Amino acid sequence: MLGVKCNRGPVKGEFAKILRDSMYNKFVFLDIDGVLNSEYFYSLTASGDRSLICESNLLDSYTKENIDRKTVERVLRICSETGAEIVLTSSWRLDNQCFYRLLPTGMEIHRQTPSLLWKYGTTCCRGQEIDEYLKKFPSDKYCILDDDTDMLEYQLPHFIQIDNCFGLTDADAERAIDMLGKISA
Repeated sequence: MLGVKCNRGPVKGEFAKILRDSMYNKFVFLDIDGVLNSEYFYSLTASGDRSLICESNLLDSYTKENIDRKTVERVLRICSETGAEIVLTSSWRLDNQCFYRLLPTGMEIHRQTPSLLWKYGTTCCRGQEIDEYLKKFPSDKYCILDDDTDMLEYQLPHFIQIDNCFGLTDADAERAIDMLGKISA
């Protein structure tokens, strides 16, 4: 039987398996605005030069949803090379259509952070929501991809601040891969 210790004594059974497995999970805490889209991306879509963004009708649905396919490809690369799961932190997660809107990207969103606005009001920061998530699914292998800086101090070594002028770059993706560690061959 599986057993994991917690503050209130040993945890056994199926919950222990979930808890144990989560300790080995790798997470990409993903924001959307400023990460999967950018000022540069919007300048291209505003100019009407979609040839720089889209190469097929399927990819055109990215543009309709304000998502740059190049940044999506970088997120998919991070996940495939590290085995990390995507946890959505973006305010988009509060939209009932969010997961439907993200479907054409091919990104598999495993979970989302809780919204703590009811608990903290307008003073809630993204770092607090990530903290709540990590209390439920502990892991020390994660990266935070966000253009905002409202993270908790202990999260800063896991934080990659994305420049919202350009969105997620190849250099950012490399940092994330290094932070999470590649899958062993």
